Amino acid sequence: MRSGEGRPARIVVVVGLVGCLVLVFALPLSSVLAGALVLAIGAAFYLLRAAQTPADRVDNQ
Repeated sequence: MRSGEGRPARIVVVVGLVGCLVLVFALPLSSVLAGALVLAIGAAFYLLRAAQTPADRVDNQ
């Protein structure tokens, strides 16, 4: 994103990254692994959906 497209200031991005890293080290390993699994499943669904052509999609509209 460019600055004119609503990108947040760099400090906001850095603080967010630091917050995420603190959470990773503060949470139990099982919680981190469960979160990573949910993220991976979501990414797989997103990639599968993005790979479909518009004619292949079945939307509930």
